[in-house]
Amino acid sequence: MISHNYYTRITIHKAKKLWREDKEICLHPCKLRISEMFQPCLVSAEKYLKDIEWKPVSISDLLHATIELQNDDILYQKAWDIMYNNWAYYNTNYEMGYYAHYYIKE
Repeated sequence: MISHNYYTRITIHKAKKLWREDKEICLHPCKLRISEMFQPCLVSAEKYLKDIEWKPVSISDLLHATIELQNDDILYQKAWDIMYNNWAYYNTNYEMGYYAHYYIKE
C-alpha cells in the first residue's frame, strides 16, 4: 500500500469489496499525484445507489432489469460499472491518464 496525504492506495478488488460494504473509496486519475489541488472524489455504494435513476425504455427492458435486480451482487456490479464509467468519462484524458487509482481515506 502506498500512502499520500492521509490516503492509502488500494487495489481495484479491495476497492470493490469496500464499496460493496458501503465504505467510502476514492477515485483519482492515474497520472496525477494527490495534493491540495487534486483531491480524489469519495463515493460509497449507498449514496451512489440512491442517486442512480434508471428508467427502462421498453417492457422487455423492465422485465430484464427486474430479474437482474433480484440478485444484489449483479446490482452492485452494474452500479460499480455505471459509477466508474461516469467517473472515467469526465475525469480521464491523455494528460491525466485513462484509468483510476483507488484510495481509502485514513
